[in-house]
Amino acid sequence: FHVGVVTTDAYSQNTPGCNQLGALVTKTGQGNCGPYAEGFNFMTEADNLAQAFACAGLVGASGSASERQMEAMMRAVDGTHGMMGGCNYQFVREDALLVIIIITDEPDNASVGGPIDWYNTVVAAKFGIPENIVVVSIINTPNGQCGSNAVDIAAFTNMFGINGYMSDICLQNFGPIFDQAIAIIDVACDNYLQN
Repeated sequence: FHVGVVTTDAYSQNTPGCNQLGALVTKTGQGNCGPYAEGFNFMTEADNLAQAFACAGLVGASGSASERQMEAMMRAVDGTHGMMGGCNYQFVREDALLVIIIITDEPDNASVGGPIDWYNTVVAAKFGIPENIVVVSIINTPNGQCGSNAVDIAAFTNMFGINGYMSDICLQNFGPIFDQAIAIIDVACDNYLQN
């Protein structure tokens, strides 16, 4: 597996040269997290995932108020930073399921495009095969318990049909959410389509 973290803006604490929207996090205000065990800006099975992810996930909450969750997601997978020597070099693989996990308590009112544009960009990153993508959104779901301000993110998630899963971010325990998400990921792995 390849595991990466991106932030909702151009993260100023990240490694110089990678403090751009959609670049994988290797450094936070807490210190250096990467390069990780295999020398990349993403984690693999060679890393102590709990330790490495805990470091990369500590990005704080003091970034731009103009959050661009979906644009960051697109830039993470669309090749913007994927060239040799780039911040996301070799992150997206041709032969692997792409699992996107969105965790936010804010709507996305600043990203370029809308749900269909975001969908098309992500699907293009997986060679036009939407079945090879799973989207898990932990958000303020429409008609949910936390308010319903993430309508566009919900619309994007729903475009993936049975490979899209949403839950409310204000729940006290995310364990059951991830248990359900893992079941969806398992089925998607079983049904993986070669391009």
